[in-house]
Amino acid sequence: MRQDQAGQGPLLDALGELDPAAGLTVDSAALRARIDARIAADEVVDIESIVPARRSRHSMRLALGAVGAGALIVAGAIGLSGLGGSTAYAGWTATPIEVDPQVMVAACPDRLPPWNVMDPDADDIHLSPVLAEQRGPYTLAVMLGRDDATGHDPLGLCMVSQRSDGIVAPLSTTYLDVAAARAEADPVAVQEIVLGWGAEGGAGTFSAVVGTYAAGVTRVQITDGAGSPVEASLNEGWWVAWYPGDNAPGAELTVTADGSVRTLELDSVDFSGPG
Repeated sequence: MRQDQAGQGPLLDALGELDPAAGLTVDSAALRARIDARIAADEVVDIESIVPARRSRHSMRLALGAVGAGALIVAGAIGLSGLGGSTAYAGWTATPIEVDPQVMVAACPDRLPPWNVMDPDADDIHLSPVLAEQRGPYTLAVMLGRDDATGHDPLGLCMVSQRSDGIVAPLSTTYLDVAAARAEADPVAVQEIVLGWGAEGGAGTFSAVVGTYAAGVTRVQITDGAGSPVEASLNEGWWVAWYPGDNAPGAELTVTADGSVRTLELDSVDFSGPG
């Protein structure tokens, strides 16, 4: 559900007072040093319990290998200790409130290794939030970066909580071509499906669908694994919806474009799988 800028003041003030990112800084140089150290040590990382299950359109998004996946964990696993609270995401709502994406700048990692992480001369890619939404005490951001050198642009999701558990999930990241992703929206396109994302314990796992939309689209609604509707947030050509649990989303989504409501098969607009 969109919310005009004029109506966001109280919400942003409340977010600022709660300050879920208090004391949190992201030191890109330090993160890269930790990544390099793990690569040099050829450390074996058990990633299955941390990296979410997700479907990916191109093999390039899966070509990170064990070292690349480990690097993403180092870059994104911030504040995972001390998670607590209900396993049902208490306070989660199926209808979000959109917030200014800049609220999430201080809370989320702002850089990631590039797709070709094995290149010692490759610079980190800067990430910026393009969409942020709040569902109860949980705020989720869609983060985008541009890698003009390779065309493999990072797309990330970052979540923080206003509860005492702080950041409740590592950064979930895949790689795509941002320009192509926007062009695929007719009127919408699914770019990433993440199933069972989240840390062990804490508030439990949840699933998310991220996509792009064309001009004229004003509403996107998916269904969760149980068939209940979940409203998506839309901003700057991107949309996202998430829900508790690890079940796959329903087979249909509803799109309002140019005043007309259409029901589409999710598979027909899903560009996240191999192809």
